[in-house]
Amino acid sequence: DCEPHQQDHLIAQLETGSLSGFHTPAPKAFFALVRSHLQEGLFADPIYGGNRDKLGWRVLGHPGVWLENSAAENLSAEPVTKDGMVQSLADLDLTADDDELAGLDPGRGAAPATTDADIVLVGLGAMGALVAARFAQAGLKVVALEAGPWRTRRDFLPDELGAAYYCRANMGPKFGQETPTWRRNGGEPTQEATFSLGRMMNSVGGSVLHYGAWLRRFHPHHFRPRSWVNERWGSDVLPDTCTLADWPVDGDELEPYYVELEHLIGVAGDESNPFVTRSQPLPMPPLRPFRMGQMFSTVTRNMGLHPHPVAVGVNSIPYDGRPAIQYTAWANGFGDFNNSKWTPDRLLPKALATGNLDLRTHCRVLRVLTDRNGQASGVEYVDAAGNIQVQKASRVILTSYTFENVRLLLLSGDAKHPNGLGNNRGQVGKHFMTKMFA
Repeated sequence: DCEPHQQDHLIAQLETGSLSGFHTPAPKAFFALVRSHLQEGLFADPIYGGNRDKLGWRVLGHPGVWLENSAAENLSAEPVTKDGMVQSLADLDLTADDDELAGLDPGRGAAPATTDADIVLVGLGAMGALVAARFAQAGLKVVALEAGPWRTRRDFLPDELGAAYYCRANMGPKFGQETPTWRRNGGEPTQEATFSLGRMMNSVGGSVLHYGAWLRRFHPHHFRPRSWVNERWGSDVLPDTCTLADWPVDGDELEPYYVELEHLIGVAGDESNPFVTRSQPLPMPPLRPFRMGQMFSTVTRNMGLHPHPVAVGVNSIPYDGRPAIQYTAWANGFGDFNNSKWTPDRLLPKALATGNLDLRTHCRVLRVLTDRNGQASGVEYVDAAGNIQVQKASRVILTSYTFENVRLLLLSGDAKHPNGLGNNRGQVGKHFMTKMFA
């Protein structure tokens, strides 16, 4: 047994890696693990067994779990205390229906492959759900292979460990274990991306289930980045090895599709962005103001900049059968318990109702198959029962996440494509990115 000051001394040595005789695991890594577990025990929701009587939250002045905030609270210059009340999940007594997807057969993933598919989709996330609905409603037979499950609102109960932005343990093992790495320059070692940027999850609806719902249009110069750089800073700025290129389309060509998506999704915002014009206004007004946003707007406007509300796929008013946002901290960065945020799985009930969408969960595609002419003709996959199957189709569309599409193309090499599909010139995975923040 050690006195408190001795314990503090040992912990300090552990943190700095100077604790004598401590070799495995590495002291600093072990300290970080202990610290994270201590933080979880002290400050997670009491349903996990710690934070007894919510004392950890009370020490911090944290009001706990609240599913709504008033306009006055959003604009408050002082910490919001909820009149001293501290709530946990147990206090809220939240219930959530299983919210099953009408028309989904949970056992379909183990069924034999179908023989009449026009299209096979690999992944049923943002893009997969969008095109699955469009194809199915047009009368095409679509098989959608999704590696993950169908998640219900029960999976998105708001708690600090399961859904908080820094952790999000409920997002599944893929989200928790596959951390993207990146590097600024080619000769540098890779490093893990900060926080959870770009992390993937397996699920119907895909990684967009945990997106922030910011749905900005590109500015005009975003479609011509190389020309814009040359015009602004000169043609000598970019190195000879730089592969930056202008897009083959511009915003005017995409305008009708932007409008269609903004109304299909239900985007909230206004027309105060001077750099983007729309042929039709957004279907919902912007979300209400908040104090930090107002401070940011004041400062940047004084700098001669043009702050404006970000267009978001969140209901500022009831829209398309979904309720308006309640301005809770739990409405961003994870699955939406209240259904006020748009996610692509909202499109699937109508698609399944056509009878043309064959949705198979827990099916992981191994490779894309090609015919004697080298054209994609189907996929090989592991079904929900662990058996390898082949799904043939007239067309194969890769609609999974950026990293998964690249990985699958590289794994699908054959005699005609020794370096992977579409990679005879070594370009797959290059000039291609997922989102990052600066």
